[in-house]
Amino acid sequence: MLTKLVTTIVIAAAALSTSAARADRRNFAFNYEASTLDKDEAEMEQYLTARGMRLGNNDSLLEWVYQLEVEYGVTERFDLSVYQMFGQKPGESLSWVGWKTRARYRPLDYGVWPVDPLLYFEVIQLADGAFGLEEKLVIGKRTRH
Repeated sequence: MLTKLVTTIVIAAAALSTSAARADRRNFAFNYEASTLDKDEAEMEQYLTARGMRLGNNDSLLEWVYQLEVEYGVTERFDLSVYQMFGQKPGESLSWVGWKTRARYRPLDYGVWPVDPLLYFEVIQLADGAFGLEEKLVIGKRTRH
């Protein structure tokens, strides 16, 4: 039932989108880059991660974590994201795990300093009541070829 709901939401959001769909280029899959969405741009991303141990062909020890993110560029240097998180432990059904929201802010335009700084802040609320805050200073450099 929950899987059908998530699928319906994803299909409805894609169908109601008024702009052309495209994919962003990520230089590093598991690193943060010092970039934000442009003003009034939005994107939806999905993440599927396997956690745990895999012994041979036995997947029964893997826990699956699914995240659906909606991201919006508030200004040219500030964007916000909201995530819904779902999980499936071995032998159990897919269930809602919690939500998180993320804010990213670039204090300067690209190229003003030798590096491009980004301030990152995230709030996480899990279904079991756990709560977390995460903050980062991301340093990167955008170059054009």
